[in-house]
Amino acid sequence: MLFPHFQNIGRKVVTATIGEDGKAVATASFIADSFSVTMAAVIAVWPVVAYHFGIISFVAPLVNILALPVLPGIIVSGLLAGLTGIIFLPLAQVIAWFTWLFLSYTLLVVNGFAAIPLSWTAVDSATVETVSPVAIPAYYLLLGAILWLNRRRQILTRIAGRWQAVIGKAAGVASHLPLRWLIPPLLVLAILTSVAATTMPDDNLHVSIL
Repeated sequence: MLFPHFQNIGRKVVTATIGEDGKAVATASFIADSFSVTMAAVIAVWPVVAYHFGIISFVAPLVNILALPVLPGIIVSGLLAGLTGIIFLPLAQVIAWFTWLFLSYTLLVVNGFAAIPLSWTAVDSATVETVSPVAIPAYYLLLGAILWLNRRRQILTRIAGRWQAVIGKAAGVASHLPLRWLIPPLLVLAILTSVAATTMPDDNLHVSIL
């Protein structure tokens, strides 16, 4: 739900700064998409992480972008090492070296950024205990409401655009019609408006006895 919004923003930034074609655009789009996935995940899970694990990371998006490219290597090489180990252990150990290499890089990135001052903050147990149990569900309800309203706004914007196009076409057609064809409909509209205005109820209570 969150990813498409961040992806749309990222693609617009890439198009505005680099353009729409070229290898640089493909690379920048990949980075923007990775950052979008990371931001969506961080916004979606940070209350749960802070509540249950007592930590809030400020560099998680950047760390995930740097660690994400080796994740497929960890999964594939780890799976191959496990399956090969059933058949031929020495070959599995060779494959596991690649898994170790990918994991070492991931740990290097994580530990390196964790050592940076102010890259994260701890949430002590006393603070967690003061948080109401309904705070986390309320956060997700608020997040869902924001996404729903944004979705409704996009739908209303599209509807308004279509109506604007229809009105524009109608105005264009009306501008080419002879004036004598426009006077009768306008006269009828004026009469109906006058009748509606004169028959509007006032603020007084009227009682009729039959």
